[in-house]
Amino acid sequence: MPYAPAHKQQSRERIVRAAAELFATKGFDAVSIDQVMEAAGLTRGAFYAHFRSKQELYRESIIAASRHSAVNKVLENLRDPAQTTRQVIRSYLSDEHLALQFFPCPMAFLSTDIANRDKGVRDAYTRVFHGLSNVIEAGLEPVEERLSGDVNSRQQRSLAITALMVGGMAIARALTDEDSKNALLRACMETAMQLQEGGLNEQMLAQLSGSSAEG
Repeated sequence: MPYAPAHKQQSRERIVRAAAELFATKGFDAVSIDQVMEAAGLTRGAFYAHFRSKQELYRESIIAASRHSAVNKVLENLRDPAQTTRQVIRSYLSDEHLALQFFPCPMAFLSTDIANRDKGVRDAYTRVFHGLSNVIEAGLEPVEERLSGDVNSRQQRSLAITALMVGGMAIARALTDEDSKNALLRACMETAMQLQEGGLNEQMLAQLSGSSAEG
């Protein structure tokens, strides 16, 4: 007797969620189909009723992981865009996220792994990146945009904040020194907050310009 569509969908969601968590903590190569199905509480034979390959599951799990991440929880609970963006930054660059106390974001926890995968996987990652960047941009405080290419324009600021969040968390995961981890996350958070509140101040812009000139 075939399972009802609702039952099949529930099984698929269990597989995807289990895979998303395993991939985020171990990477693609270190996770087997058997491990995914065991974590989902299903038999290996059920896997191919839902997915053609582990690669296909990987693509879907990236999108699913973003839905279960701390960012999505913030979006569910807050309505003010500026407040939402600030809370997203704080949650993303928190010690709790680093310690996997809530669902890890695939962008920070899988960035180097995904770079070596097929276009479908990288397309899924790109969708998640732009989704986060759009959330950030919606909550930026207004600032004078002097030129379209200005570092303080809304798009430039949202991209910079997203890069600080993802890059900061990805690097912190690789460090073995707790003091360095904490200092890095704090520095990324402070800079991201300043960008959210109104962009880089003149002193920071001068420092960036000086660094560019020296290079």
